[in-house]
Amino acid sequence: MDDDPKSKLEEYDGQLRSSQAVIDQCHLDLVVTATVILEDLHKWIGRTKTVSAALARLDAPWAQIILQRLQEAVRESEIKHGDREANMLLNLPAETEESRAEWILGMRLGDTNSGSLVAACRYASSRLFMLRTILEQIANDLSVIDSPQAKECAAQLLAK
Repeated sequence: MDDDPKSKLEEYDGQLRSSQAVIDQCHLDLVVTATVILEDLHKWIGRTKTVSAALARLDAPWAQIILQRLQEAVRESEIKHGDREANMLLNLPAETEESRAEWILGMRLGDTNSGSLVAACRYASSRLFMLRTILEQIANDLSVIDSPQAKECAAQLLAK
């Protein structure tokens, strides 16, 4: 009976379905990872813009220099449509069961692959790392300026 073609096909089909479920879950895990990285990046960009707004109200030459550096850091770290990774990040599915199921179907149909999704996660992570590194440098520069506003801005940039 082990050589019965129908039972062999059913066995293979079961193995394929099981494997596909594992692959689908890996893709969903990657989507969650990408979403968390993007949320963290947006949080840090928002914090940077808040500090920038505070600096823009100051009439000190150092504030304008730091403001320019912060604006440049935001420009460099924002993810905009352009390359494949950025487009993938900007088109992640909404956090609903239906949209994620539709997205997984697109993955199965070859719209994208896990390697591209991993690359997109790394792309977002590198943007986040770059922004955090620049903000730490700017906060250190602000901390040596003899001004309560500079020290307050430094503290805001370094807050966890």
